[in-house]
Amino acid sequence: MSQVDNAVPTPEQRAVIEHEGSCFVEACPGAGKTRVMVERARGLLRDRGAGGAIAFLSFTNAAVSELESRLQRARVLPTPAFPHFVGTFDGFVWQFLIAPFGVPDCAEAPRLIPDLGKLTVGWGRKYPLKCFCPVSGNVIPHIAKQEKVEVDKVAPAVRTQAKNKWRRLFDAGKLDFAAVRRLAVALINEREMAPRLGAALAARFGEIIVDEAQDCNPEDLEIVRWLRRSGIRTTVICDPDQAIYGFRGGVGRELRAFAKEFPGTARLPMTGNFRSSRAICCAVAAFRPGETAPDKPLGKHRELRSPVYILGYSGRSVPRDIGRLFRKLIEGHGLDPARCPVLATGWNAASRAVGAPTPKKRGYLVVKVASAVSRFHGAVDGHERRKAFEAFHEALIGPWLEDGQTYRHYLTDKAITPECWRADMLPLIQDLRFDPGSGETVSTWLERARSALASVLPDNKTPAQHLAKISELEACLCTPESTALTARSIHSVKGEEFPAACLVIGTSWAKKALDFLEKGSSENTAEEVRKLYVGVSRPEQLLMIAVPNSQKERLCGRLSAFGADYVEL
Repeated sequence: MSQVDNAVPTPEQRAVIEHEGSCFVEACPGAGKTRVMVERARGLLRDRGAGGAIAFLSFTNAAVSELESRLQRARVLPTPAFPHFVGTFDGFVWQFLIAPFGVPDCAEAPRLIPDLGKLTVGWGRKYPLKCFCPVSGNVIPHIAKQEKVEVDKVAPAVRTQAKNKWRRLFDAGKLDFAAVRRLAVALINEREMAPRLGAALAARFGEIIVDEAQDCNPEDLEIVRWLRRSGIRTTVICDPDQAIYGFRGGVGRELRAFAKEFPGTARLPMTGNFRSSRAICCAVAAFRPGETAPDKPLGKHRELRSPVYILGYSGRSVPRDIGRLFRKLIEGHGLDPARCPVLATGWNAASRAVGAPTPKKRGYLVVKVASAVSRFHGAVDGHERRKAFEAFHEALIGPWLEDGQTYRHYLTDKAITPECWRADMLPLIQDLRFDPGSGETVSTWLERARSALASVLPDNKTPAQHLAKISELEACLCTPESTALTARSIHSVKGEEFPAACLVIGTSWAKKALDFLEKGSSENTAEEVRKLYVGVSRPEQLLMIAVPNSQKERLCGRLSAFGADYVEL
């Protein structure tokens, strides 16, 4: 249970809980927004005059799961939740705006296939389809940059091919999330249909609560705006400094402009951090652009005097010594290493810090299988275990894919649901645990894997051909040196909290990030800085930051300027 669950609401929290009508809430990290959403819902449902069901929307399954658990624990919602809705924004749009109406001029039932963008186009050099606008075929610059695609080197014929491929998928009713958004926006702008649909939704829902609204893209905001115009009370909760989903078109300036559409009395702050110690609150402020004051620590760790620990490292790559030192540090503070992750903007950097393998030959099936098995058995929380389990299944489906298919495309075409495959795959991944303690070698494990997986692989090759032995296999099967430490990407811990965390700042971003924080230069760096901000705001009691030696002094200076006590390791 959260430390704020039994606390008396602060005046700011109570203002949100009791506010009548729509409101826009800007909340700092650790402000207790989940508790506030639960209590607001309790009040709305207790007040029969409020009317209607409540829809709770967020942007990740982890956030939705946590919110649903809290609502049920507090006995605010029944199980199942109907007529209420608790789910992702994507799920809401699909269920209420797309699935009932289908794709215009398409006889096929709409099918949601999230990874269509992984399909490729081009001859010789292949380009991910997601790099191209489905309407014009033009290259989308920010996605092309992420995929290391040089815009001016993409031939016009490839752009035409991409446009045509998107069109064929759309005509077959196959949609990714971006296509779903375009259809939804078109629907809510229809002169005749939109008012009727809005009235129908308003008849069911008395309020829609949009959590983590900084993760909205412009189309999402347009949909939220339309729901509000349709007469549904709308509570929007966000922290613009945690906007880290630029890859899906996340908004920044648009969100600030959207806030101004609410009257001044409906724009409510939630300050005060119930999660973290004073030093961590100061460090969080140091990673916010500008000169904003640190949030006041209000929770049970407010009197904790533990400093922020700063570790400088040398070289061009993240060293595994980081994990060893972090584990020693947290054990010295009596904390459980299994609950204290190492975080980085990318999973590879975090993995290197804990001594986990980061294979270069990731395209090999044997590498995918071995890596997934190792991650599954080394996971210390359900989130990481589920991700590894799905990666294992995706690896085994890979040889079955036809040209022009993705993993989720294949599952959709074959009507394979998670319930269909999990029961069959679980014994396989459990039995494939590498056990060197019993005398097992890489070679004997590989023979065991070939035998166990022979029945689930296509017979166009022998098991030995599918699972060829390569030099990197041993590294993939090795247990990380810093046993019980988990490597997590910052994206994967959004909305979570931990007793302690180590934030690894990579060599390629450290200088750019500090330049941005100090001077506001290079808007292209803004999202990377916001990721670091999310990372430093996760821990409750202890924060360690690993930074290249070249930027260590600058980081210490910034922490000091914001009043953060720190110790150099």
